[in-house]
Amino acid sequence: MFAATRVAVLAVAAAVACGGAPPRAAAPDEGECEPGRCLEHVSEVVLSRRAEARACYDEAVARDPALAGGRLIMNFEIDPDGVVVDASQASQDGQLEDAALASCVSLVILGLRFAPSARGKSTRAFHRYEFDVE
Repeated sequence: MFAATRVAVLAVAAAVACGGAPPRAAAPDEGECEPGRCLEHVSEVVLSRRAEARACYDEAVARDPALAGGRLIMNFEIDPDGVVVDASQASQDGQLEDAALASCVSLVILGLRFAPSARGKSTRAFHRYEFDVE
């Protein structure tokens, strides 16, 4: 795992598209979701840009050292063409609360590209960033 940003892969990104079904307690079965839209595929794409999200976090900590170490959960939606059309911080307790950090990480997520949906469906997903103090 990346030393600067520890990411819990199983709970990190949960693709809830596979047809826009409601969230599940466990990862969807590979046969139920589209290639490129399953949990492991979404995680791979998000993790490929983790250095950019870490840079957002480092900037936030430089502004406010009280933000050192913590969690940020981001929700996002992938349209049928594989473009992220919406990204925002999840409403969950115990997260880093910094609007500039959430905005910066949202821009990183909005720049991600995923496989197009063969079914013409959107995908709702989330990613949990766990930032460690260096």
